[in-house]
Amino acid sequence: MTRSSQGHYWSTTINKIVQGIEYATDYYRMFMSYIWFKGYYQVDDFLFDVEGINYDKGSEYVNFTDFLFIGANGSNVPIGSLGIGTPINGGTNLISRFVEGNYISSNSYSLRLTRNDGDALLVLGGINKNHYTGNLTMFDFIPVYDPTYKFVSESANGISNAFPVLPITRFGVTSNQSGASVLFNNEYSDTTTHTGTYPKPAVLDSRTYFNYIPYSTLIEIAIELNAYYVDSYGSWLVDCTIAESGTIDMYFGDLEINIPISELLMPATDDNGTQLTFENGNGACILRCLPDYNLGYSLLGTPFLNNVFLAVDHEGRQLAIANLNRTDIESPSDDNDDDDDSPQYEISSGYIPFAVTNNLTSYTDLTLTVPSSTSDLTNYTGPNTADLLSNGDIIRTEGGSNGYSANGGVALSGLLGATTTSNTLAASGYTGSSSSSGGAAAGYGAGARGGKTGLGLFERCFVYFGGVILMCLTVL
Repeated sequence: MTRSSQGHYWSTTINKIVQGIEYATDYYRMFMSYIWFKGYYQVDDFLFDVEGINYDKGSEYVNFTDFLFIGANGSNVPIGSLGIGTPINGGTNLISRFVEGNYISSNSYSLRLTRNDGDALLVLGGINKNHYTGNLTMFDFIPVYDPTYKFVSESANGISNAFPVLPITRFGVTSNQSGASVLFNNEYSDTTTHTGTYPKPAVLDSRTYFNYIPYSTLIEIAIELNAYYVDSYGSWLVDCTIAESGTIDMYFGDLEINIPISELLMPATDDNGTQLTFENGNGACILRCLPDYNLGYSLLGTPFLNNVFLAVDHEGRQLAIANLNRTDIESPSDDNDDDDDSPQYEISSGYIPFAVTNNLTSYTDLTLTVPSSTSDLTNYTGPNTADLLSNGDIIRTEGGSNGYSANGGVALSGLLGATTTSNTLAASGYTGSSSSSGGAAAGYGAGARGGKTGLGLFERCFVYFGGVILMCLTVL
């Protein structure tokens, strides 16, 4: 995609080009991921190099003249947005121009993201069957109720069915070694006071690098992976060697999406970009899941979308997902990863080709509600907690509060080979005793110094119910 060098600012008040940013109409938008941007209306000519226009082979250049867009000059993320979300209140999106030009028949698309070297593939107005395996299962958009009017306008009474929201019905885990699977609890707790039973609505967002899921479900995943929460890091840390041990399974009715654990991890680094490692040399990774009380609702970002094939019909307010065809990504048949010999099937209004209806009957009354305020659990601890020191060491302590025992209050299945004790490491340079009984071990307590001589900027460790186990990470 290229644009000319002759762009102009635009005023929506007089619907014409204006000379100078001071006369242009400004714009601000916040998404449900709390990503925001601001800027000014601009107009320019854009040239798109698009393959398979009207589903003919080869490529074609499409020129959109006087294309209206927002020139962003401020945001809390460093990347732009293509603008293919559902048009609302008579508005348009990028896809609208392709529909107006008769290049496609409906405002729709399919998306295949990838973490491999290949490019992501966005197909406007159609799907390619080669990019998924198993059933392509369809869901109607779940309505959103926003009493804050941050995401849905007051003129719409805060109610909209224009967001890609679908129902999660269960989580689980599968071992690569044995093939055995375990389902997690059918009930969830967002905090210690907000509980519910699946299904639970979740909004999709392709620019969010984490999944935001119920607190109790995150605890169950963390236990399976033997992950530790580091408050100063704001994330859960886990031994990277568990990456190939199995899958985290997500259920949407009778559709099961299997996400390799490796897809939920990314290297944990210090401020210089150096990866943190355990004393045994194993790298430390961040678990790309966070509790959804941070947002007030569940959200599935790229750790989920990287592992599914997604088709969206804006006009019919429906979407379809399937397991990603990993062979298609990892072993493309030729250097062109766009499947020149594979037919594209057109999406029409209210119809996604090959999509099957989901088997759920219990989600028709679901609504994703935006809370007036989100929880601030300043005293949060999970089943395993840790403290990150200024020299890069991590002190790990077993046990937690908020009603969770040392094993998180749920049974550790052991399917993935992780246990709460097998990775115990002595913290290099620390002195003191540990205890498997309740209360503080001798020489340790909340805020107590651990006897380590270091930078002296941040030296403390914590003991929670169930005693203390010291572990550390070092920067190589």
